[in-house]
This record gives sequence, structure tokens and C-alpha cells, in this order.
Amino acid sequence: MRENVVSITADWKGGTVVEAKIRDFTLLMDAPPYEKEDGKSMGPSATETFLVALGRCIIVSTLKAAKALGVKINGLSVEVKMKVRELEPGVWRFEEITPYLKIDADVDKRTLGKLLRSIHKYCAVGNAIKE
Repeated sequence: MRENVVSITADWKGGTVVEAKIRDFTLLMDAPPYEKEDGKSMGPSATETFLVALGRCIIVSTLKAAKALGVKINGLSVEVKMKVRELEPGVWRFEEITPYLKIDADVDKRTLGKLLRSIHKYCAVGNAIKE
């Protein structure tokens, strides 16, 4: 088995803005518009980038599961929705996360069910929030 260490750096740039460095990439992040007094944001929020990470993980995991089952994928997309609740001013919590997966594949219903049940095996981000 292989092991790897994944590392990022995040620097505060003032207000609610953070600049994240991920390998050779830079990501400017900010609070979502609904949390800002002026309603303007300079980048995606931590919550939104988390959903992007989960969405990407679901797609790649679906491709890995499909390959393991010999299923040809013609098209694949996911929309991930999350309900957040403000428990008290400035204190937000995830309530529910729902992925909506659209798969275009040459596959029968039984094999599709098997594929959908096996996706979680490969999704490190999804498994991290389940545990």
C-alpha cells in the first residue's frame, strides 16, 4: 500500500479573505455573499470548495467503480447540495449533504445498482465526512 502526505497553506489577506496555496495553484477564498454585509464575495467559501472537493471525488470514484465493473461511461456530472444552518450569529453547521449524480452509461439496471453501491469505496472525501 502507498502512503502520501497532502499539505496546503492558507494565509489571511484581511477581512474574511484567505489565499490558499495548493501545490502550484493559488485559490482566493472568501465568505459567501449571504454572510457579507455588502453581499459581495471575492471567491468561493470554504463550504463551497468543500462541496467541489466532494463532487470531484464522487465523479472520479464513479469512474473507478465503473472501470472495476467493466462499465463504459459516456457522460457524468454531479450536483452537490448542502443545507447549512446558523445556530447562533456567525456559527454555521452542515445539516445535510445530497449529491445528485447523472450518469450516461451503457449498462443494465442491475449493474448500475452495483456501480452506485460501490462508489463510496473510492471516495476519500465522502468517507472522511461519514466517519
